[in-house]
Amino acid sequence: MIQRKNIRVTILILAEVYEPATNELITRGRFLDLSAGGALFKGDKPIEKDHLYNFKFEVKDRYKFMFSGKSTFSREIPAEKKWLAGIQFQCTPLEKEKLERIVNSISKGSFNDLEKLGIY
Repeated sequence: MIQRKNIRVTILILAEVYEPATNELITRGRFLDLSAGGALFKGDKPIEKDHLYNFKFEVKDRYKFMFSGKSTFSREIPAEKKWLAGIQFQCTPLEKEKLERIVNSISKGSFNDLEKLGIY
């Protein structure tokens, strides 16, 4: 069994997907889970496998974040008319640390930690 390197939290977070070169909105959807390494995204439109996108999301309608990530897979959920994609974040060490703090705060349910830790 493969052990994940990062803490992963199951949470529904609204997210938007943008084309980095043009900043064009590609689709909206939700992260179904989140870790410092990536996320599981469910959206209304497909996103291309192995393509780099910008993902913008909010936590508690207050904390806004944007990270770059590459789609590792993309498949249709025909019964729901939705698309599921695995996202691997392409982060600097500082951004990865920020994501780790976000995920830890979400896992504890303590969103005040975001301000205390200087994340937001």
